[in-house]
Amino acid sequence: MDEIKIGRYRHFKGNEYEVLYVARHSETLEPMVVYRALYDEHGVWVRPASMWNETVVRDGHQYQRFEDCLFDLHSVWVNARERKGQFLVSIDFVCDTDLSGHKADADLYSCEDGTCRFTFQLQKGGEGV
Repeated sequence: MDEIKIGRYRHFKGNEYEVLYVARHSETLEPMVVYRALYDEHGVWVRPASMWNETVVRDGHQYQRFEDCLFDLHSVWVNARERKGQFLVSIDFVCDTDLSGHKADADLYSCEDGTCRFTFQLQKGGEGV
């Protein structure tokens, strides 16, 4: 089983959680993950560690149940330009993590040869278009 680190994770359905502790069940000594939702009421939950890194199949697609929200960037380039009162901000980077699950967060997304580009359209004042 992969090591589960304290930190922020994204569930395959999209919500984010924070791992608070990795504990043991008092009767079985099974490793358990204690984590908190980072939305709504911020409920605290417990899940067997064996389920944390599981692969889940939903609607014909395969997902990691939880993915670490942090990733190691090797290089980052930022390009910002104004066009017709809107700002286009492109962020290009090279990293070892598959970020295709985050493409819905951007207005445009592409990834070739390990370089991923996220493009965001912003209005003056920083709000999304």
